[in-house]
Amino acid sequence: MRTKSKKGEGTSDLYLIIFYVICFGALFLMSIRYVGSVAFGDVFERTYIARDFALVMGMAYASPGRLEYTYPINLLEKKFEMTAGNGSVEVSGKSLSKVLTSKYEYAISENITDEKVMTNRQIKIIKDENKIEKYALGSTADSGGTAK
Repeated sequence: MRTKSKKGEGTSDLYLIIFYVICFGALFLMSIRYVGSVAFGDVFERTYIARDFALVMGMAYASPGRLEYTYPINLLEKKFEMTAGNGSVEVSGKSLSKVLTSKYEYAISENITDEKVMTNRQIKIIKDENKIEKYALGSTADSGGTAK
C-alpha cells in the first residue's frame, strides 16, 4: 500500500490566508481614509449649511408680505462658497485637495422670481410680493443685484 504525498496540500490554505490578509488590509486602509476625510473634512458642515439655507429659503417663500433676513453664517470664515437660486443650494469647499459640493433643493413658486447668487460671504435675503433677492454682504453687491 502506498501513501500519498502531502507536500502540496497546504498551498491552497496559504493562498486563502494571503487573500484574507490582502482583503482585510484593503478594508482597513479604506476605513482609515474615510475616517480621516470625515475628521479633517467638512462634509457634515457643508451639508448642514446647505440644508439650513434651503430651510430659510422655504421660510422666505412661505412668509406673507415683505421679509428681510441676514443669514448668520459667514462663509468666508469657513472657506466655503455657496450658490443659491432656482430651487437649489450648493455649498462647496476644498477638502483633501478636491473641491467637494453638498447640494440641497427647496420648493419654489412659479409666481416669485428667485435670482441666483454665488458668494463666499454672508447673504441677505429680501422678499417682496413677487421677487426674492439675495445679496452678498461685505462686497460691492450691497447696492443690489447678485454677487459672485
